[in-house]
Amino acid sequence: MSNGVNPKLAVFLSTLFWGTYWIPVRQIESLTGSPYISSVGFFIAAFVSVLFVLKTPTLFKSLDRNNVFGCICVSAAISLYTQGILHTSIANAVLLFYLSPVWGIFIGRICAQIRITADRIAAVGLGLLGLMLILGLGDLGFQGMTGNIMCISSGFLFSIAVTFFNAASRVNTWIKLVTIAPLCGMFIILSGLISGEAVGLTINSLDLDSILWLVMFATIWVTLPLWLIIYAVHALDAVKMGLGMMFEIVVSLVSAFLLSNEQITSRQMVGALFVTGASLVDVFGLRFWNFNKHPKN
Repeated sequence: MSNGVNPKLAVFLSTLFWGTYWIPVRQIESLTGSPYISSVGFFIAAFVSVLFVLKTPTLFKSLDRNNVFGCICVSAAISLYTQGILHTSIANAVLLFYLSPVWGIFIGRICAQIRITADRIAAVGLGLLGLMLILGLGDLGFQGMTGNIMCISSGFLFSIAVTFFNAASRVNTWIKLVTIAPLCGMFIILSGLISGEAVGLTINSLDLDSILWLVMFATIWVTLPLWLIIYAVHALDAVKMGLGMMFEIVVSLVSAFLLSNEQITSRQMVGALFVTGASLVDVFGLRFWNFNKHPKN
């Protein structure tokens, strides 16, 4: 892939894959009977990334501290999201992840001295209101809460990762993928060990269909979109990344409705509007419909 790819276009293209990310993850679990075998896909993605690095020896360059922390946070975020979509609805998973621009405001204030303006306060308010609606207005006992917490945490860690990458030195994207992909696999295996469940990584759990899905997952749904996202993080801050990835909400909800017959409630739709509005308000201001206005820094 060329280094001349427009960062905003890279983020938009990635949403086409992230929006349907749930399909291979759930399919692999269904075929193997284990929620942890998706880790194999990440190790395959790491192998693919290594091949690209080996083709260009000059790419070998040590990662600075910010890049290392960014890679760890992204890996944790992806791992939590991968597990979260197995324990909650697709609508909840994607909408709760997209509170990340709200977290980005707080993190940016702490780490990058981003000003807290009326627009940003309004964005936080909209995001938190959307959160309450998506979670059922405080009904903490409803099914899927474990997955919801995973997806909220995933969005938070993603915002932290982007902040680290913004402050890091520029390192070739493949170098970071070689670090991120195996970390994702290890985090998923670790979650299985911590939970006390059997990870299920046995040869008997892998047939031709599951292997095919793992290879497609590793290449189409991990390596490609992850390259696009990591490529763009040096050019876009956490909030702008969140805005650019908003199309994933549409792709996720439509694909879930069409392919899994998942019903989207009116409450979730209203929550989605608030979460989407939070990012629009933060980037474009309270008059976010005026797209001729330059986004704030």
